[in-house]
Amino acid sequence: MFHRSTPGVSKGTRDQGRREADRSRRSRLRLRPRMEFLEDRVVLSTITWNAAVAPSGGDWDTASNWVGGVLPGSGDDVVIKLTTPGTVTLNTGASNSVNSLTADAKSSLSIGADTLSLATTSSIGGGLTLSGGTLTGGGTLTVTGAMTWSGGTQSGAGKTVA
Repeated sequence: MFHRSTPGVSKGTRDQGRREADRSRRSRLRLRPRMEFLEDRVVLSTITWNAAVAPSGGDWDTASNWVGGVLPGSGDDVVIKLTTPGTVTLNTGASNSVNSLTADAKSSLSIGADTLSLATTSSIGGGLTLSGGTLTGGGTLTVTGAMTWSGGTQSGAGKTVA
């Protein structure tokens, strides 16, 4: 068999180079991407009141009153910043759970027939009216404006500071 020779390179060096190239090629073939499964996670998101649609308040349970057209859920941080003073009402008999609630000084909340559950520290800069329904949860709610409690229930491990 005829072998081509490379000037200045011995046959042993050529064979060693081929072996290294073969070993490298085999090594690359063994390295295959694998999929690693991750644990489930709850990603908290911020849901904001749509002040362009309802600048002075409106019904909490109307999806179009929220940016993105989605009602807040239990893992959401809710932000209400009305452009003119007004009230967001919870009076449809629905049960609403959120992670937290932050409402500015122009924004009041009125709970009539709904249940509102707050998981963590929350604040309402305007007033809070509880005339029916339930305010519950483990979070502390601070109300800076006036608070009127004429009916309904407050329950849970959290507290209301007014």
